[in-house]
Amino acid sequence: TIAGGHRRLAAARGRGHIGSMRWTAGRILGSVFVGAAAVRLTALLFTRDPGLHFEKFFLLARRLIADGWVPRDPFADSPAYIYFLAAALTAGASPLVIACAQILLGSLACVAISEVARRLFGPFEAAVAGSCAALFGPFILYDISFESDSLGLVLYAALSLAVVAAARRPSPARFALAGLLLGLRAIQRPNVLLLAPLLLLAWWLLDRDVRSGRRAVPLLAAFCLAAALPVLPIAWLNLRASGEPVPVMSSAGWVFYTSHNHAATGLSYYPPPLALAMMQAPASGEDDPLDRLDGAVSRHIASLASDRPLSAGEASRFWLREGLRSIRERGLGQFGIQVKKIYYMLHGYEGHDNLALLVKQERLGPLTLLGMGALSPFALLGLFFVFQSRDSRTRDVWLLASFLLAPILSMSLFYVGPRFRLELAAILIPFAALAVSRLRDLARSGATRQAAMAAGSLLVLVYALHADWGDVRRQERSRLIQLRTFQGARAPDAREAAARYTSAIDAAFYPAEAEAAHRGLASLARESGNPEEAARLEAIARGLLPGPALRRLASRPRDPEALWAVGRHFFILRDLERARSAFGEASRLAPNDPDPLFARALAGFEGKADPPEEIARWINASLRLGLRFSPDAVTAYILLGRCYLEMERWQEAGASLALALRRDPANERALALLARVRAGASPDASVSVDSGTGRP
Repeated sequence: TIAGGHRRLAAARGRGHIGSMRWTAGRILGSVFVGAAAVRLTALLFTRDPGLHFEKFFLLARRLIADGWVPRDPFADSPAYIYFLAAALTAGASPLVIACAQILLGSLACVAISEVARRLFGPFEAAVAGSCAALFGPFILYDISFESDSLGLVLYAALSLAVVAAARRPSPARFALAGLLLGLRAIQRPNVLLLAPLLLLAWWLLDRDVRSGRRAVPLLAAFCLAAALPVLPIAWLNLRASGEPVPVMSSAGWVFYTSHNHAATGLSYYPPPLALAMMQAPASGEDDPLDRLDGAVSRHIASLASDRPLSAGEASRFWLREGLRSIRERGLGQFGIQVKKIYYMLHGYEGHDNLALLVKQERLGPLTLLGMGALSPFALLGLFFVFQSRDSRTRDVWLLASFLLAPILSMSLFYVGPRFRLELAAILIPFAALAVSRLRDLARSGATRQAAMAAGSLLVLVYALHADWGDVRRQERSRLIQLRTFQGARAPDAREAAARYTSAIDAAFYPAEAEAAHRGLASLARESGNPEEAARLEAIARGLLPGPALRRLASRPRDPEALWAVGRHFFILRDLERARSAFGEASRLAPNDPDPLFARALAGFEGKADPPEEIARWINASLRLGLRFSPDAVTAYILLGRCYLEMERWQEAGASLALALRRDPANERALALLARVRAGASPDASVSVDSGTGRP
C-alpha cells in the first residue's frame, strides 16, 4: 500500500503537481555549518572540564613527538589522529583549541552529509539531513571529545560525497580524490579497507562507464593508487619499528578477542580481568603511563600466556587465535550473537565505552536525545522508498548504500559500539531525510491512507528499537552504576557522595556490580567515625550478601550470575558444600565462563569433596576458557600444582608452579611448593585461604 502511494507520488512529482522549495545549495550548506558549529560550541561550553579529558591520544602524540615523529613500536591506535594531535601540540595548540578544530571538522562532516542528500534527493532532503546531522547526539559527543572517531567521521562523510561526485562525472581526478580519502580514513581506523573491494564491485556493476574497458583501467588505477598513498608510509613505519608487516594497526587481534571472548554479548567489548586490573591499578611516579594502555597491556598478557616475549604482530595473532577459540567453544551460540548484533546496530541504546563520554552525555541531557533509535526507523523506511523507486538516480543511491556495508561488516566482525555506529548513521541520515520528505508529500497529496500506514510502520519500528531487555538492560545498568560511582568519587561533600554511591548500589541487580560503590560508602563511613558500618559495607564488597539479597538471588536457580554470587557468599562463610553446589550449577548453566568452574574446583579442593584428578581437569578447563588472563591465574596455577603433587606427578606440578611464579615471582606459597616438588615431598593438606576475600 505504501509502495503504491509512493509510485503515484513520484508520478505526480514528474508532472509538476508537487512543488519544491527553492533553496540554493549555498544557503542550505551554510546554514547547516553554522547550526552544527553553534550546537557543538554550546555543548563544549556545558561540558568543559579538564578532569574529563581523555588522555590516551595526548600521551601517544607526545611520545611520537619525543621519538622524532617516528614510532618506536607499531601503531596500536589511530595513526591519523595521533599525527593530528602531535601537529596541533607542536603548533602550541591547547586542548580547547584542538576541541574547537574538531568542532569545525565535525561541522564540515554535517555539510558533507547534507550535500550527499541534496545531490541524490533534493534541497528539502538536504536541509533535513543537515539538521539531523547537526543535532545527532553521538556526533556531538565525539566532536567535543578527544577520540579518533571524530576525525574518522568527517573523512567517511567526505569519502561518501567524493564517491557520489565521481559516479556522476567519472574522471581519474575524481576517482583519485575518493581513493585518497579512503586511504586517509584507513589510517584512522583500518576497518574501512573492507569497503574498498565492495565499492569497486559496486562501481563495476552499477556504472557502465566504469565497465567499459578503456575507461575502467585509468579510473580504478587512480582510485587504488591514491588509496595506497596514506597507507604505505604507515605500513613502512610499522615495519621499521618491529621488523614485521603491520599494515596500519597492531590491535586487530586484541579487539577481536575482546569482542568474542566468553563474556561477550555483541553489544560491547570485554577486556579480560587482568587487563582491567592493569589499566586501573593506582599509578606510581615510576610507571610509564603508556604501559597502561590497551596496546602495551594486551602485549604483556599475551607474552605471559605464551611464556616468552611477543612482538606486537605476534601478540595480535595470539589474540586472534584466542578469539577464534572462544567462537568455537560457544558453538551455535555464536550465531545467536551475530543475529543480535544486527538488531543492536539499529537500537536506541547508546552505551559509550569511555567514562568521559558518559559524563558528557548526562550533562548535555536533551541535546543528545536524537540518536540511532530515532534515526534508524526513518532510514529503513527511506531505503524501502529507494527500493521501490524507478528514478534515474537510483544507481547513485545504491552506490551510496554500499557504504552501509563497511560499518555493518566491522560490527559483525567485532562488536556493536557507538564509535562504529557513527559511520552507519552518517550514511543512514540521507535515507531518513528522504523518508521525511516522502511522508510530507504523501500527506500533502491527500494519500492519507498511505501516510497513515507509513506512520504506523514507523511507530512499530521505534517501539521495537527502544526495547529494554536482556543485554541492553544489563548494559544500561552497568553504565548507570559506573557513572554514579564516578560522580560519588568526585562529589564535593560527603552527603552528595553518599547519595551518588547509594544510587549506584540501588541500580545494581547483583551486588558485585556495585563493588566500587560499596567500597566508596565504606570509606565515607570510616571517615565519619562509624567502623561497624564500614566493616559491613566492605564485607558486601567482598561478596558477603545481606539477607534480602541472598534470598532474592537464591530464588533464581536458572541464573548463573545469581548462583555465582550465592556460591561466593557461602565460600566466604566457609560453608564449602553449599558453595560447591552453587558454583557447580553456575558452571553447568554457563559452561564457557571460567570463573564458576574454577570456583567449583577451589571449593571442592578446600572441602575435600572431589578427587585431585577431577579438580585438575576443571582447573585446566577454566584456564583454557580464559582464566589465565585473570588475576586469579596465580591462584589457579598454585592449586593445579597442589593437585599434581597429590597425584605425585612431579613434572606437571613443577610446570604449574613455574607458571604461577612467572606472574608473581615473589609468591611465597609457590616458592615453597616448588621446593617440595624438587625434593619429591608430599604437599600440605590444604591451601590456606584468606577468609576475608575467599581467595587463597
